[in-house]
Order: sequence, then structure tokens, then C-alpha cells
Amino acid sequence: MSFRTRLTLAYLALLTLTLSAFGFGVYGYVEAKLRAEFQSSFLSQVRAFGIPVQSYDSITLNNIRSSLTARGMYYVVMARHSPPSSDRPDINISSLPSGANTLPRVPADGKVHTVHGWQNELGTTLAVYTVDFEAVEPPGPRKLPPEGTPTRRSYRGTLVLARDLSSVESSLGLLRGILIAGDRRADRRRPRLHPPHAGRERQG
Repeated sequence: MSFRTRLTLAYLALLTLTLSAFGFGVYGYVEAKLRAEFQSSFLSQVRAFGIPVQSYDSITLNNIRSSLTARGMYYVVMARHSPPSSDRPDINISSLPSGANTLPRVPADGKVHTVHGWQNELGTTLAVYTVDFEAVEPPGPRKLPPEGTPTRRSYRGTLVLARDLSSVESSLGLLRGILIAGDRRADRRRPRLHPPHAGRERQG
């Protein structure tokens, strides 16, 4: 192998490593940026959607259904009324499609958790947020219970919100495809070394 060939191979190897490192850096930056923007948008929706369960008077089936409607968003609300009351039933509603019974439960730690498709009944990657809540009836004139002891009525329950991450995953998949295709094109540009012939035919 000539010196020029070795120099060319070394240059191409260095160029491939540089482009690969640059590609990984770009991918890491774009992934972090997309996920951060998605999480910020999701948390804004969470704060808005959490309003109906912060007030005792707003916890009704119709109010929750009308307030928690958004494209690509799923919710599950489970709340018990204390003490049991005929005019204030327990709440157990969701926006899940047929075939799905519940959303994955994640810790109620104020963070957005990513749940992959094989870990939930919807079969798609989700951003999931869980919050435990208690809404107490505001003070005011009300009939006393039969035993004559006033009791503050309240709802206590859990709100689980989830948003489809397929748009983010699709964008990242497209970027991965572009980077992989670029690496393959760079690899095809490398010269192929052919082994020398074992011998030459003798001329008569």
C-alpha cells in the first residue's frame, strides 16, 4: 500500500469520525430541545387542566369533560366524596378510547414521565403526569348531617393526564434516518482496496 493511499484512508477515517461525532451532537441537541419544548407545553396544559379539580364546586362530570378536552390528550379522573352523598357522587371518568381501561400510573412528584408504548394499553409512547388532589367545600350555610355534627365535605382523588409523544418520536426518527443515510454515503466514498494478483501470466 502506497503512502498516498494510507494518507487518503487516514483522512477519510478522520473525516468519518468527525462527521459522526457532529451528527451525534446535533441529534442529542435536537432531541433535548424537542423534549424540553414538549414538556413545557405539556406542563402548561397540565396547569390549565388541573383547575377543574382544584375547586369543590367545579368537580362535576360535565365540567370535567368540557374542561379536559384537547387533541392528543388523555385523562383519567378518580375521586371519592367524603362523606358519601346522594347529591355529590363519586367521580370515575376518562377519555380513553375503547379497548383501553386505564392510563399508566406514575409518581405524583410534579414531573412529566415518559412511558413507552409496550408499557401502556394505548400502544404509543406517552408523556404522563399524575397529581393527587383534595377539594374541600367552602364554608357556608348548609344543612347539618342527621347526627347534628357539621362536617366539611370534600373530594379526594387522582388526576392522570397523558399526551401522545408520537410527533416527537416521528421527528427524531426522521433525523436519525438522515444522519444514518449521511454516514452510509460517507462510507461509500471510501476507496476499496483490492488484493494484488497472485501472479501474472507469462507471455510467450
